[in-house]
Amino acid sequence: MTRKQFVEEVLEKRIKSMRDVLDKKNSEYADSDDVFKAFALSTSLSFHKTSQAVAWEFMVKHLQSIQSIISDYEKKKTLPDEAKLEEKIGDAINYLILIEGMFKEAMEPAKLEQARIKYTLI
Repeated sequence: MTRKQFVEEVLEKRIKSMRDVLDKKNSEYADSDDVFKAFALSTSLSFHKTSQAVAWEFMVKHLQSIQSIISDYEKKKTLPDEAKLEEKIGDAINYLILIEGMFKEAMEPAKLEQARIKYTLI
């Protein structure tokens, strides 16, 4: 695969897919005020206390599926179904992006406080 093919067939396709899936799921599981609402609500149903841990747990099933795909390929040289592979990889990436977003949201109050401190020192 050439660099151009990789960019066009894997990277650009993945970016578009991520946008489409995250947008669709956002309208299904969130609202305009809280993009991570479903994760926060799920803490009461899970063994986890944070939205990030819930998202990690949701992602684990996709990682397990990817691990099985890799294992099947190593043992049997069986290539995965392309749609299934794209779905599982995409879901795992999307959960990582959501976890990143949750941490960035949690960092905002600290950033605001740091900005206030700098402003008062000037």
